[in-house]
Amino acid sequence: MTFQDDDDWPDGFADALRRHAARTPSLMPAEAARRLRERLEPRPERRYRQWLAPAAAAAAVVLALASASRMRHEDGPAPRPRGVERSTVVVGPLPDNIVLWWADPETPVYFILPSTPTGGQS
Repeated sequence: MTFQDDDDWPDGFADALRRHAARTPSLMPAEAARRLRERLEPRPERRYRQWLAPAAAAAAVVLALASASRMRHEDGPAPRPRGVERSTVVVGPLPDNIVLWWADPETPVYFILPSTPTGGQS
């Protein structure tokens, strides 16, 4: 923030600044510089705290995933409703641009690829 004219300054600011500048310093310059350096230098406990929060967050995520996985395995697979039999999917010959991938024994996944030009066409 810059002030061009004296009118832009708050009332009494210039007088307060002069009074403050006229005071004698409470610390010697060398002592003030030492205190400032101490505050700016990294401390060992600060370095320790830098990795503590990410490590705790990672541990919480791992614990949550492990407990969710354990609960899922304890429940076992969901039972099939009565009267529903396992389906048998019969797949005939597929065109060259279709790839069949089975996600599980009952779930086919079809990947349709772009057709390749034949006969040297571009």
